[in-house]
Order: sequence, then C-alpha cells, then structure tokens
Amino acid sequence: MTVSSARARLANDMRRNFIPAVIAFAPALLLPLVQDVLRPRVSHGSWLAVVLSLAPDFVVGFCFPFSILMRPRVFSSQAATRLFCIWSGLTVVALLLDEFLSPLGPNVFDLADIGAGVGGVVLAGLAFHTLLRGRLTFGDDEATPRPESYQVCE
Repeated sequence: MTVSSARARLANDMRRNFIPAVIAFAPALLLPLVQDVLRPRVSHGSWLAVVLSLAPDFVVGFCFPFSILMRPRVFSSQAATRLFCIWSGLTVVALLLDEFLSPLGPNVFDLADIGAGVGGVVLAGLAFHTLLRGRLTFGDDEATPRPESYQVCE
C-alpha cells in the first residue's frame, strides 16, 4: 500500500465517519428553518402546514439518536449498534416526557407529535441499520496497514 493510497483511505474513512455528526447537528439548522421561516409563511389549512407542524418532532426523533455515534471509532460495531438502540429508546422517552410534561414551556398535547417523533426514531433506526452502519469505521475494524515507508522507531 502506498502512502497516497493510505491517505486516501484515511480521508475516506473520516468523511464516512463524519455522517453521524452532520445528522446529529442538523436540527440546529432545520428547526429554526421550519419554525421561524417556513411555518409562518404557509397557510394554516394546507397539507404542507400539517407536515410542517409535525416536522420539529420528526427532526428531533430522526437526528438525536445519531448523536451517540459522533465518534464511531470509539466503539466496536456491536457496541455502537447496542448504544444506538439504547439512545433511540431514550429519545422516545425524552419526546414522550416533553409532550406530556412540557418542561420547556407551554406545549399543546398532540398525539400526532408523538407519532412524528416515534416515526423519526424508527426511520433513524432503519437508516442506521440499512444505510449507515456498513459505511462507518468502528474501533474493531481492521486498522489501516502501515506503509513500509513509515518506520516506527521502537
């Protein structure tokens, strides 16, 4: 393996491992966009208004479970899968507590919001297990072989 191919593989692994962090931080952009820009400009009787009213819970439900995988190389593949499932469960609990208890201020109870949040978590689980898990580099994956040109003094 040449030095350039080792660098290319490392850069590729870093790009792939960056995906969970991008998903986890997406609500920082998506929630203000939906709440402050799109929703005020849509008429209240349209289907788009219904979809946008459910979007904040869906976005949080989809994106938050990925926050546990921001550094996938820290975990083995099996541990990351287990932690993702636990984190998804905690996300559902947090969404339910937020809807029932309204700890962050006044909130109108809506079963559709619960459905959107749980649906986001389910879709996140499907996305992780079908699209993302095979692309990430975990701690138990085979380490990149060291090129012969790099000799370590021992």
